[in-house]
Amino acid sequence: KPMPETTITLAGRNYAVRPLTLRQLRDLGICLAKGRAAPSDAAAAERLAYDAMIETIAAALARDHPAMTGEAILDLEISLVELQRANLAILEHSGLGVAAGKAAAEASAATRA
Repeated sequence: KPMPETTITLAGRNYAVRPLTLRQLRDLGICLAKGRAAPSDAAAAERLAYDAMIETIAAALARDHPAMTGEAILDLEISLVELQRANLAILEHSGLGVAAGKAAAEASAATRA
């Protein structure tokens, strides 16, 4: 049974996200791995958090919306909440949501240590 699409919204426009290809899943996994290696510098860690969400969205949209690159997403007028919702929807849709939650917990534990 094929997986259904999911829809994300960026800057008031809806984007359908089909089930991801193995290439897209690999790219998302790489984004998550980068997040697990968060730098100790607060500004660099913040940039990494944004970049990981942007790369996740760009990877998920690459097949059907190739113009939605990371650079194009950076120029959208969107809120952090909208960015986070789109990122989470993609991670849940891909099955990587559990891995993302684990990575966030590990990063949080590392910063408290």
